[in-house]
Amino acid sequence: MKRLVFVLALVSALVGGGYAVSSAQTTTFDKQHAAGTITRGSTVCIGPMARFEGTGNMALLGSTSGASLTWQLRTVNAGAPPTVIFETTATFVQFNDSTTVADEFDACVTKISGAAQDFDMSLITSQLLPP
Repeated sequence: MKRLVFVLALVSALVGGGYAVSSAQTTTFDKQHAAGTITRGSTVCIGPMARFEGTGNMALLGSTSGASLTWQLRTVNAGAPPTVIFETTATFVQFNDSTTVADEFDACVTKISGAAQDFDMSLITSQLLPP
C-alpha cells in the first residue's frame, strides 16, 4: 500500500505539481523539473531540495528520446562540496533514496559528446504522513 501511494504521488507530481494525495495515509511531496535540449559538454542541474523535516524519499526521474545521458543525484551539505550518491548513463533513470543523510539534494544531467539531445528531469521529495 505504501508503494502504491508513493507511485500515485510521483505520477501526480509529474502531471500537476506538489499537493497531497488522500489515502489511508497522506503523502506530501514537492518537485523541481527541467526539460529542454542539452548540448555537448553541458550540465543542467535542478535543486537544491530538502526532504520534509529531514525524512522521506528523494527521487530522481529522467528520460531522453535519443542517446544516453549521464544522470546524477548529489548531496549538498553546508560547508562541503556536493557528493555524488547515484550516477548512471542511460536513456531513462528512476532512482529513489530514503536513507542518505544530507541537508539537501540536487540532480544533474550531463551531455559529454555527440549531438544535442532533448531531456526531461524531475527531482521529487515525498513523505508519508500518519492519518
